[in-house]
Amino acid sequence: MKKLVTSLLVCFFAQGVLSQTTMNINKTDGSVVEIPIGEIDSVTFTIEGPGQLATLTTIAASAITSSSATVGGNISSNGGSPITQRGVVWSTSPNPTTANNSLASGNGTGSYGINLASLDPLTTYYVRAFAVNSAGTAYGNEVSFSTIGTAVIDELFCTDAVASDTLREGVTSTGVTISIPYYSNEGGTYGAQTMESFSGTGLTATLAAGSLVQGFGNLVLEVSGTPTTEGNIGFPLEIGGQMCGFFVHAAGSIFNLDLTYGSMTDQDGNDYATIVIGSQEWMAEDLHSTTYANGDPIPNVTDAAQWITLSTGAWVHYNNDPQYEELFGKLYNWYTVVDPRNVCPTGWHVPTLAEWNTLTDYLGGLSVAGGKMKSTAPEWQSPNGEATNESGFSALPSGSRAASSNGDFVTHGFFSRYWSTTEDSPTGAYGSGADYLFGSTGDGPFYKLDGNSVRCLRD
Repeated sequence: MKKLVTSLLVCFFAQGVLSQTTMNINKTDGSVVEIPIGEIDSVTFTIEGPGQLATLTTIAASAITSSSATVGGNISSNGGSPITQRGVVWSTSPNPTTANNSLASGNGTGSYGINLASLDPLTTYYVRAFAVNSAGTAYGNEVSFSTIGTAVIDELFCTDAVASDTLREGVTSTGVTISIPYYSNEGGTYGAQTMESFSGTGLTATLAAGSLVQGFGNLVLEVSGTPTTEGNIGFPLEIGGQMCGFFVHAAGSIFNLDLTYGSMTDQDGNDYATIVIGSQEWMAEDLHSTTYANGDPIPNVTDAAQWITLSTGAWVHYNNDPQYEELFGKLYNWYTVVDPRNVCPTGWHVPTLAEWNTLTDYLGGLSVAGGKMKSTAPEWQSPNGEATNESGFSALPSGSRAASSNGDFVTHGFFSRYWSTTEDSPTGAYGSGADYLFGSTGDGPFYKLDGNSVRCLRD
């Protein structure tokens, strides 16, 4: 940068330059340059600029433990002046600078590595490489890493992994957990981790951060996603110095995955798959509702002696056990399905016998319709004769509450029984159903006080 040195000239003339004939310039090598005053028009000087900041990148962390990690940088350009200092800065907050934690590692360009020690376990750190030259301090890109816990596991029993519920092909996992036993002499903390399945597809297992107990304990992982295949699905697990693989089983779909299903929601907010078969659209799952379409409650009657004396609507879980709810819905007596308040949601209804016959006729008649209606899922006892589920109806063996057996629960896994609104006699009514041995179906009649499943039909 050139500057006119007015102040120098002022000082020059103030010291009586008019009586002098030359200007003496002393150089750094000791020599003197003499310039006649008469030849000087003006005096300028140049100040060299400081150059550019260095160019560098931050190297990702490696060798991460509960208290240490290896980081570093790579300086690709010194910016035009020597690198006098280089190193890394780090913090538990983003964008660290030399005002935070810093550690130097020599000078010059090129790559360098630094070991960070005395870190806290289960903590996220942010790191940037830095380089200093005459232009100032330059920083590389920010990288982050999390230290691991202090957990030490002596034995990890992956082959004993147990799922809290059944996973099913084509069905999104909701609240299913996997419990894996371990033994730890020292205990310690561990960080969160997420594992993708390595055999089978569509699932992820997540372990939340936590602490080991000293002695025997269980790691609990949450499974999310939708299995795309049936069979065993494997996950890798590495924790506390141990590594293994664990497996969960996904049962076959209750649906025919080659078909396209619709959906509907009942008055209680329960969602269902639906399927169009010929000119009709059916629910492809058993009803779960505890209310009529107008919101009035349907009583839950668990006592067998009370059940067989009813003359009004009621529902019950098979064996009075809510675990049957998800797949098999509820069992209802006939008085529920003929109640004018409608057990099905608005726009849907319990079919008549004639409407059941429309379905079975479309599927080829009573002798073969059952096999085309039955799900091929393992909930059916073997041999599940002639089951193809080619219709997509996806009937399951929900069993019944039998009035003829004093209200006992019977035939779960062996038979499906569905109500129609068509009466047979003062004590009986028609319906539909299938069994585990054959591909045929029947229409009853059933006792009105039986507890059977309900499938709704679109109006």
